[in-house]
Amino acid sequence: MHTATPTRSKALLLGASVLALATSWQGPARADTVVTGNSGPVTITSGGLRNGGRITGNSYNAAVTASGSLGSIVNSGIINLSGSDYTVNYGTAIALHGSLDLFDNTGTVSSLIAATQATIGAFRNEAGGSLTAVAATGGSIGSFVNGGIIAPPPNSYAYPAAINLGAATIYGSNTTSVLPATIGTIDNQAGAVIRGGLAATAASIGTLNNAGVITGNVNLSGGSTYTGTSTSTYSGSNYSNYSYSNSGAVISTIGLLTNAAGATITNSLTANGASIGTLVNAGLIMGGVSLDTISTSTYTSSSNGSNSGTDYSYSSTNGAVTSTVGALINATGATIDGNVVAQGASIGTFSNAGLITGRIYLGAASVWSYSSSYSSSNPENNHSNSTYSSIASSIGLFSNAAGATIATGVNIGGTVGTLDNAGLIGSIDGGQYYYSGGLSFGSNSQVGVIVNEAGGASVAIRAWPWARPSARSATAA
Repeated sequence: MHTATPTRSKALLLGASVLALATSWQGPARADTVVTGNSGPVTITSGGLRNGGRITGNSYNAAVTASGSLGSIVNSGIINLSGSDYTVNYGTAIALHGSLDLFDNTGTVSSLIAATQATIGAFRNEAGGSLTAVAATGGSIGSFVNGGIIAPPPNSYAYPAAINLGAATIYGSNTTSVLPATIGTIDNQAGAVIRGGLAATAASIGTLNNAGVITGNVNLSGGSTYTGTSTSTYSGSNYSNYSYSNSGAVISTIGLLTNAAGATITNSLTANGASIGTLVNAGLIMGGVSLDTISTSTYTSSSNGSNSGTDYSYSSTNGAVTSTVGALINATGATIDGNVVAQGASIGTFSNAGLITGRIYLGAASVWSYSSSYSSSNPENNHSNSTYSSIASSIGLFSNAAGATIATGVNIGGTVGTLDNAGLIGSIDGGQYYYSGGLSFGSNSQVGVIVNEAGGASVAIRAWPWARPSARSATAA
């Protein structure tokens, strides 16, 4: 049975702004492949696929191989693999290459869906639909919506996560590079479940909303790159060696990140080296939130030797790519069960109206460099040098609302415009060690204004001798 493909529309995601430019046109009629019974592996290169039966692949062939410019893959049946447990658990059920307007599932796909550098208009796992794992890296996705369940089989796992929508990693002989992904919307709907985590590293994401349950880590961090080279030459008793390596970072960008009321993330939210417009938690995040740094480094060494002596030089630097957040909001009734770590981060507004069971670390990020040289023939030129510095955190407004709690305090190692507390900042268990409660100001900290509102309580305010709160005012009833 064949059906004609109707008028189609495509969305082009333009850069980090994720601007959708929808255009429609009437293409030539293309036949869809339709499966209603049992089938072996299916290959499609035009049109689309509609499966209401069972399509089974094996260790040599994916159940569905799709390439070219395609309309839609709609599954209301079963797509699976046969063979060993390894094949079933870790094989590829659907292999997508090229572009696809729509993937829509109300049935079951019991092995991996793999799409590398593909363009997908909309990917939907509807309520009642079941997927094992999705890896769509280095491509473009207009919207990714889960209303059902996405979970690897029992006693198996998906690396780095059950859903991986991040950058594609490209390995060369002396390089590692990343091809960033672009995603308009990621939406895990109310009642939906993702088991095994969600990864979208080094990606540009317009909106990510979790209204369901994600068991495992949500990782939205930037990605790392690497370049290295090494050469050696020998001639008699003479030799020369040279080595160079550089590791860099590609940041992630997220416009709006929301964990909705009633939603749960069970094993932390990580967005190191990311730029986030607004992060709102109205539900439960277990394991804390990390908005920390991505380390970068450069290493160079050279040596030359001969009968007359040896010359050697070495240099190394270690940098940090920090995170930027416009607004971080822990809403009324929300819980972050763990610490919030944002070393060296720049945050416009940090607002807590709920419960944070751990400590908030807003310290500085460390960077350093080291160099040395040695010459056996000219020892007077031997030297070594090291420098250490830091990237201070920056917070415009830090607010802890009435009824809100930060259980074990706040550590600040940078600049705060205004710190306004009307709730509790301190140790619920009354611990006495240094980081157990209150506000701690580190080296060269600067605070414009500290306001302790009526009803607000801070167990203690501790400052290193060289900390510099530039102005303090306090009001209390």
